[in-house]
Amino acid sequence: MTDTAGDARRAAPDRAPATWLPPPEPGRAALVTGASSGLGAELARALAGRGYDVVLVARRRARLQHLAQELSASGATVCAVPCDLTAPDQRASLAAELGDRGLEVSILCNAAGAGAAGEFLGVERERQVADVRLVLLLLTVLGRWSPFPAGASSAAPS
Repeated sequence: MTDTAGDARRAAPDRAPATWLPPPEPGRAALVTGASSGLGAELARALAGRGYDVVLVARRRARLQHLAQELSASGATVCAVPCDLTAPDQRASLAAELGDRGLEVSILCNAAGAGAAGEFLGVERERQVADVRLVLLLLTVLGRWSPFPAGASSAAPS
């Protein structure tokens, strides 16, 4: 069986790749949660490689700083903000910092999350509930937060 549609796509190098992201602009940034490792770090690398200013958000300060140095060395403008997004006061501090820097979030990549390894029935119920709460919090609070108006730090999500 041949994949003629796939062959046609690969054979059309003159066609520019489609994009749904807004173009990079001064004062606008891509905010990446869970940026200290895994998908979050890879998303941040990809966005920085496309010319976006990037705000890195995660709990692990050392890993954030390492990634920020890596991306800055390649010419990207990076802001690393250690933040536990489950803590309302830390979310407010993140919003205030972005407002103080005059940054507007034009892209939100939510890669933060948690999960327990092992069999479902072997994981404590409280841990499962906490993991679900984190995902719901990130979807509802951060989803309403973006795009974040520059200078409007009083509109921080709670």
